[in-house]
Amino acid sequence: MASRPVWKGFLRFNLVSVPVRAYNAMVGEGGKISFNQLHKGCNARVQYKKSCPVHGELKTSDIVKGYEFADDQYVVVDESELEKLRTPRDRNIEIACFFTPGTIDPQYHTDRHLYLTPDGPPAQKPYALLMAAMEQQRVEAFAQVVMNNREQMVLVRPLGRLLAMTVLNYGWQMKPVDEFEAEVADVKVEAKELKLAKTLT
Repeated sequence: MASRPVWKGFLRFNLVSVPVRAYNAMVGEGGKISFNQLHKGCNARVQYKKSCPVHGELKTSDIVKGYEFADDQYVVVDESELEKLRTPRDRNIEIACFFTPGTIDPQYHTDRHLYLTPDGPPAQKPYALLMAAMEQQRVEAFAQVVMNNREQMVLVRPLGRLLAMTVLNYGWQMKPVDEFEAEVADVKVEAKELKLAKTLT
């Protein structure tokens, strides 16, 4: 498989725990038109180089993470040390409940979609059982997971032979609909107009 997993952990519900890997479902920036910043005089592309005031330009491999505990004083934190700080909860997609498709309004869906696959041979059977149960009962799952150091709400559903996971927005992140309803006038729709409109949809 060409892609690299962006997350590894366990899909958990009740006493069942399925090892899974998560892969980004989106194809980067494919198909998106974007502009580059150019130097007005010669049209050369503007570069943003990472540099150290002491040693000049740096490669990515020369950069580490650090926590500033006083002015210009840092504690360097190794990635492997950060990994050790992850709690068991940080490694789980915790399914809270199952429900019929369409229960969660699509307005709460973000544009972050991931595919979940079994992580290794021992995961194949419980993964297949969960898929089959969800498909036969025609249900989706609401779950919580910690990704990118943030707790996220997610929707997990069967999609083809995979489980797909969509990150959801919290209610407080959405503007209320009634904030804009005043812009829609009360217009009477005639029966003939409605009949014509139905032929166009």
